[in-house]
Amino acid sequence: MLDDTVPNTDPEPIVQIQETPQEPPPPAGDSEKSEKYLNQLTSLINQDKLAVFHTDLNQFDVASIEDHYRMDLGEYEVEINHSKQPDTGQDFYIMLFNNIKKIEGDGENCVNKVILAYTHLSQSQFEDFKEAADASLNRKKAREDAKRFTDAMNPIDNLLENLSSSQAPIEEDNEPEELSDTNDENEDQGESPDDSSDNSPKASDFLSQPPTSF
Repeated sequence: MLDDTVPNTDPEPIVQIQETPQEPPPPAGDSEKSEKYLNQLTSLINQDKLAVFHTDLNQFDVASIEDHYRMDLGEYEVEINHSKQPDTGQDFYIMLFNNIKKIEGDGENCVNKVILAYTHLSQSQFEDFKEAADASLNRKKAREDAKRFTDAMNPIDNLLENLSSSQAPIEEDNEPEELSDTNDENEDQGESPDDSSDNSPKASDFLSQPPTSF
């Protein structure tokens, strides 16, 4: 018996797979680059020309990060963090240079952060930066506290200044206090408020009585 099935002679479709080129990892700077940029950042921070922000790690679930600082440069930012390898406990100190792109869509503003480059830091470099950053944060806090104190005390300062420049003395209430009615009643009856009848036995009463025989 012959097979009447007609074989399919149409060519199979060719599937073309286009590989998207992967972006190369961000370049890493050497120790000289680390020293150069770290000195520039530290100098600007010490002069209060560059604001530094310290991240509160309690708000994030990042067990590997020990410390984190950020400096805003407009469309760019610099991050310096201290992380610890969970398996080995080894410490890493890295300085990241990022490009910040703000994307607006669907009524929400999103931020796309692209790492441009990075450098490794030594422990001593990180500690020097941390000292400068913490000192800058303390100066900023002191200025903010002084301003808050000045704003809070402004109405009191105005009142004290007005009182100092005023010529009229402050009038005091010198009216005598009213005496209680109890003292008036006792004076009308000729009795002292401290006088009271005492019917308790006295020692002289016992001495005047004859001794009791048992």
